[in-house]
Amino acid sequence: MNNEVLEFLLRVSLIWAGMLFFYKWALGKSDNWRFKNRFLLLAYLAGIVIPLLPPLVGSNTIHAVKVAPIVFEKTIAIENVAAVSDDKTGWLSFLEIIWGIYLVGVTLYVLQLLVHYFQLRQWKIKGKKYFFQSSLVIKHPKVPAPFAGLGAIFLPLTQDKDTEGMVCLHEATHLRLGHNLERIPLILGQVIFWFHPLQWVFRKWQSEIQEFEADEAVLQEYSPSEYGKLLIQTSMLFNINWRARFFSSPLKKRIHMMTKEKNSYRWHIGHTLIFVVLSIFMLSNCSDLINQVDLSDQEEFLLSEVDQVPALKTIDGPIASKLLAERKFLEHIYKNIKYPAVSRQNGIQGNFKASFIIDEKGKMTSLKVDHVADASGHDHKIVVVGYAQQMVKGSLNQEKGTQKSLQGDKSKDRVVEGYLNPEKDSRNLSKEFSPLQQEIKRTLNTLPDWQPAQRKGQAVASRLNVLIQYKLER
Repeated sequence: MNNEVLEFLLRVSLIWAGMLFFYKWALGKSDNWRFKNRFLLLAYLAGIVIPLLPPLVGSNTIHAVKVAPIVFEKTIAIENVAAVSDDKTGWLSFLEIIWGIYLVGVTLYVLQLLVHYFQLRQWKIKGKKYFFQSSLVIKHPKVPAPFAGLGAIFLPLTQDKDTEGMVCLHEATHLRLGHNLERIPLILGQVIFWFHPLQWVFRKWQSEIQEFEADEAVLQEYSPSEYGKLLIQTSMLFNINWRARFFSSPLKKRIHMMTKEKNSYRWHIGHTLIFVVLSIFMLSNCSDLINQVDLSDQEEFLLSEVDQVPALKTIDGPIASKLLAERKFLEHIYKNIKYPAVSRQNGIQGNFKASFIIDEKGKMTSLKVDHVADASGHDHKIVVVGYAQQMVKGSLNQEKGTQKSLQGDKSKDRVVEGYLNPEKDSRNLSKEFSPLQQEIKRTLNTLPDWQPAQRKGQAVASRLNVLIQYKLER
């Protein structure tokens, strides 16, 4: 889960919250179900589409500066094995757990949709068929309760003949008004945003409005008392916990809708003006995400063509020279980077190239850390040195302040064979190098914001490359 994903979710949440607040204020008292239903659907889609739109003004392309690698040389000797802690690298694992939970949820919802679809197909093929007002009706013993789907009305075999007409009229209205098609965006969105509370609010409100709209069609042919009695009977037959939920469930709202006098509340010019202002605010503040991540067709410059190199914001005033920018960057690395104890104890060392982009706003994006087998050709690099000692359990004596290492233990001198022969087993090497790569990412993620590179007086994006070597001594 990277910064772009989090920013997208933040913008979606902001738009959805604003739209739902406006909906409750402007349309909460309205009985125009068709208009309310369409507004909810458009508001939902707007929350997803607006962040992906280009900005209202300005170019939709980021010009990136291609710069030469920033390389330094520094030896960081770690004399005390116990002084190094790997606690700060654990946050990456936490994000991986969150990402894994999200993918599990997506998978479960996809499987649920597939199972439900194939189940409906089987009922539609094997069920008893007849027509009601040009709508296909399917009766099947496994249908739990009346509903409409796949262009047909599904009824249980136990459906009461006396009330079957009202039930079919209600479900036929869903089909005639295209409610099933209107649900598709929210059903698909449920797969992606299953964790988002506002996603559930949209689905709940859409379902209620569609039920009100279908109920209103039934009331044109049947009395409220007849239809209300049917709703209560249906709840008793198909909802075991209907008594506990009756006074807080949509059933109460539906009966209230049938018995109350229809109001004359209408959309007016004030609503229109406020909606226009709200829309402009959202478009101007939430519509440039794609501009920030779209680096295609970008113009590249040599480092010599850049008037001012990127530098950390810890430098006050204009950047005097490239050396000053490098020194401040290096000082931050010195204070934070560590040699993971698990890597030192297992004799793991290697060369890594870290690559990231400093965008025109001074934010670091697109961080990647790759293992490189050969460090030759690089005159300067960051060198992190540790000692290949392996500690005996309980060897750290805090009272005496002494340490005991495994003298003569061959494992302390062990170096990963893949470091000497990278082609031996790349899969095992990937696991061995993971703590080192995570430590590099952790260190770079602690960097403050940057002053972006400048060209012709304008901020531009730039890519920085850093070579870091982890080296063991004995």
